[in-house]
Amino acid sequence: MSRSIAYVCSRFPVLREAFIIREVLALERAGVDVRVYSLKRPDTDLANQDLDAIRTQPYYSAHFLSAALIRDNFATFLRAPLRYLATPFAAAWRFRRFPVQALKCLALFPKMIHYGRQMRRDGVAGVNACWASLPALQAYTARRFFGLPYAMTCRAWDIFVPMNQLDLALKVGAAALVRTNNDSGAKFMRRFCTTPSDEAKIRRVYNPFDVAAVQPRKAVPGEPVTLMSGGSLVEQKGLTYLLDALALLGKDGLDYRLELVGEGAKREALEQQARQLGIAERVEFLGTLPNKEFLERMRSSHAFILPSVPATNGCMDGIPNVLIESMALGVPVISTSISGIPELIEDGVCGLLVPPRDSTALAASMRSLLEDRGLQQEFSTAGRAKVETLFEMSRNADQLIEIYRSAGLL
Repeated sequence: MSRSIAYVCSRFPVLREAFIIREVLALERAGVDVRVYSLKRPDTDLANQDLDAIRTQPYYSAHFLSAALIRDNFATFLRAPLRYLATPFAAAWRFRRFPVQALKCLALFPKMIHYGRQMRRDGVAGVNACWASLPALQAYTARRFFGLPYAMTCRAWDIFVPMNQLDLALKVGAAALVRTNNDSGAKFMRRFCTTPSDEAKIRRVYNPFDVAAVQPRKAVPGEPVTLMSGGSLVEQKGLTYLLDALALLGKDGLDYRLELVGEGAKREALEQQARQLGIAERVEFLGTLPNKEFLERMRSSHAFILPSVPATNGCMDGIPNVLIESMALGVPVISTSISGIPELIEDGVCGLLVPPRDSTALAASMRSLLEDRGLQQEFSTAGRAKVETLFEMSRNADQLIEIYRSAGLL
């Protein structure tokens, strides 16, 4: 395949966005030349075996006062001065109720112009915005000024948070393709379609996942019971309800320990809650872990529990990557019946689902799973099979290539 596609990210690479790294790897293995353009540099070095395998070298923008950025913006202004002046202020006006976001639209515009010209110089055929938020605004800018067709991939935070919905209809209208990574997201995005042709742009392709590279465990671990959760310690993970449920199980005499992985705004509150519930000695906060160590700890746990909830700002999970990883390893999972999670977990078949914010139901589900080793093994086998069915890397990469080609991006 001779043509390139640009992938625009807010920041690349990011540990919690390992699914983007895997998607790039899957497309490269299928013969696609992927060029990654990151609006921001990563905060820290990232240890990830998939990142080591990809060929592309991310492009990070020149400094705001660099000659390259100034030259690209001056040339673009001379070609279309009114459009150049109107575009960033129109974007800022759409976000006028959110001053920080409005300022980002203004501040990032020169960088977006530079990126668009750089994509033209690099010869990309089209652009995929890895999120429907600022990366999609970058893609929209590249189309408006340089004629590059674009797709936008819609996931969770970028479409469920009301602030990010303010310009979704505009982005959908200008896009050649709107890709979601679950059916629930596809249904949600139809709200922002103003014409039948907009609805026809929506295509669902699950995230590619290298199932073959993750070997399932061979047996259920012995005692004591070890549970895992997290990925990130933020409101939509519902971890406060998990701690409440574990306190109920402790009263029933269950001997367990919980490993919470990740960092986030809720860590301090969760630590305080564990102390107040009298279970602090049973809960270990591991912080951010390299993906390899995360998977090894997950492999030796009895279950992965993720009681996701809609957050107060509207954000909620799509299909959490940690659930896919757990099921690929053959680790039983318990989660909630929101968003795209039921597409992955068939209740009672390959895991258990409970209503969100119901600690009592969560405790009962954990008790029934942990007391039945046969059920654990059943979920282990069925969960692995479900991940193979939905997320197999080469098949999903082929589906992406097909929709990119049909939209003129390859």
